[in-house]
Amino acid sequence: SQLGGTPGPIVAYLPEEGTDEARVLAQRFALGTSISSDVHRLASGTEIAHAVSGAGAPGAVAMVGFSASVAAKVVRLEDEPAPSVVSIADQRYPLSVAITVQNGGAGRPLADALVKFARSNAAQAIVSQDGFISKRGY
Repeated sequence: SQLGGTPGPIVAYLPEEGTDEARVLAQRFALGTSISSDVHRLASGTEIAHAVSGAGAPGAVAMVGFSASVAAKVVRLEDEPAPSVVSIADQRYPLSVAITVQNGGAGRPLADALVKFARSNAAQAIVSQDGFISKRGY
């Protein structure tokens, strides 16, 4: 009800255990706490966003990647900037996760080529197309 809905039970959703999304959430945000067995698990962030935004889910809440949240209302954390492409790209939004590609040493031509490609405009276009937020331009 504090978010504008009618009072009632809260139903929590998270990605299925073992998925990349679940691992990132556990490592970055759960900080060693256990997740209740009452939390509903779905295969992807997109499925979760649709479940949360469905007509029969007024008390549903979830944590998913920003790119999957388009079907749901994104809630701002108290005293923090609202999640947006800009606040995530510059990591002002506290639940941002940066993915970095770098080569750990010289003399590795294939690794050098991968890093060069990952930093290219072509690769950054793929990053954006797949729903991630490129830092290019921010």
